[in-house]
Amino acid sequence: MIRPSTVSKILVALCAVSSVAPAFAARPFVQKHPRRAEVNGRIKNQERRINQGVKNGTMTKEEAHEERQDLRNIKREERAEVKANGGHITKSEQKDLNKQLNANSKDIYQDKHNDVNRPAAPAPEAPAAAPVAQ
Repeated sequence: MIRPSTVSKILVALCAVSSVAPAFAARPFVQKHPRRAEVNGRIKNQERRINQGVKNGTMTKEEAHEERQDLRNIKREERAEVKANGGHITKSEQKDLNKQLNANSKDIYQDKHNDVNRPAAPAPEAPAAAPVAQ
């Protein structure tokens, strides 16, 4: 026969598991919510454009730092909205975030196409001439 203390421990464990399970089940939906996915996809794309600009010399590190800071602020706002709205962003918040991302995208374009001097990429070294045998 099962003792009452064992039964109560089992019931407590089942209650704990059942109260946490819905949160885990909802998590994939929250991360893949279409409005969040669209905003986060745009953020990743802009991060890629910034990295590409620094790599190919069309953006200075200072310009890149400023644009990355803007993206961090947008991402911080997105996370705050998700927390406030039960795991998703509202249509109006998506519109606001997209407006900010549009402005940031234009800034990235302008930074990549302005005349600010960038560190010159190192020129490829010419292969050393082989000694001529006489």
